[in-house]
Amino acid sequence: MLTHTDVAIVGAGPYGLSAGAHLAARGVRFRIFGRAMQSWRSNMPRGMYLKSRGSASNLADPTGEHTLERFCRSIGSAYSEWERPISGELFAQYGEWFQKSLVPDLDARPVVSCEADSDGFRLRIEGGETVTAKSVVVSSGYMASARIPAPVAGLPPELVSHSSRHSSFESFCGKDVIVIGAGQSALESAALLREAGARPCLVARRREIVWSAPEAEPTLLQRLRRPTTALGAGWKMVFYEHPSLAFHHLPLSLRRRTVDTALGPVGAWWLRERVIDQAPLLLGWRLGDARAESGSVVLRIERDDETMELRASHLIAATGYRVGPASFPFLSPALKRAIRWQFGSPVLSRHFESSVPGLHFIGLASAYSFGPVMRFVAGAPVTVRRLCGYLAARNPGSQAIALRAMPQGQAAA
Repeated sequence: MLTHTDVAIVGAGPYGLSAGAHLAARGVRFRIFGRAMQSWRSNMPRGMYLKSRGSASNLADPTGEHTLERFCRSIGSAYSEWERPISGELFAQYGEWFQKSLVPDLDARPVVSCEADSDGFRLRIEGGETVTAKSVVVSSGYMASARIPAPVAGLPPELVSHSSRHSSFESFCGKDVIVIGAGQSALESAALLREAGARPCLVARRREIVWSAPEAEPTLLQRLRRPTTALGAGWKMVFYEHPSLAFHHLPLSLRRRTVDTALGPVGAWWLRERVIDQAPLLLGWRLGDARAESGSVVLRIERDDETMELRASHLIAATGYRVGPASFPFLSPALKRAIRWQFGSPVLSRHFESSVPGLHFIGLASAYSFGPVMRFVAGAPVTVRRLCGYLAARNPGSQAIALRAMPQGQAAA
């Protein structure tokens, strides 16, 4: 079966659903593929919480009505802007509610392949359907970008995994587990492992753990001195949260350094008591080599002139994500060759368009072009406003068709 649309969205996480909601509001004909909030459902361990507060975790709704706070109230769940963190399970439920309300025609089937076509692009969907589209918006690739450090990357998956691969830590009960990293994911993984009955040991290059301070609603004077944003407080955070084209035109080396370091590894204040004095923290240690031995992983670590070997049943790398061509396995080899890549990320125009006309990337893949906010849900609003306005202008006929299809009274309004 062959069908046509103006825009195809690949991926139904926060960015993909936000783009779908904005395109629908503008009357642009589109299809969106993928299970709603799949990575949050399948790759977020039970008991894990968002580091961002409630208002920084809203998907981009064209009317501003479908907020996390409104969802919590609709199901009778407590909502707190400052005192209580948001659970991953609750956020996934919110995303599904957003999808059913604003993007009801989601197609949960994955895209198997995407290649250039005379009409733009040809996508093959699992099950056999072929869809042609003038434009494609790639909002996936997050899980495929999981980064495992080279010293341990070659070990078998039963011994080494990325933190994003676990929806539960119960299988590690009674076992020794090494956790690599110093950020929220590593610290929370260590806490959840211990609470599941495992014996975690955290190893990090940093010589100390950085913890955020407890947040409270700031006074007017505090807001003037250090404005509050979704990413934290301070004027620099204002620049990051509202990325202008100024950031887009900075030298690439500066953009890369900013994205990689601006919001470095930080543990949430409410996690501290679940980590400190609860599990060994080996700080300031570098990874040496690693080997598999008798069903265990043996890791050599180094600090100054010291060397130490650790043995465990499993090693979890909570070491972040790095986008590259391999992050998008559905893109054809020809398309990947046509895309201009820098430091593994696609080079994007001001409208999130790659060097292949009509092929757009949003979310994590756009961070080196538009700033560190693109690593977080808070980057969705500015992304979809700019992207969907551009796509609507490119497809004026699509909007006219949608308008004629509306009831007369509604069209007149």
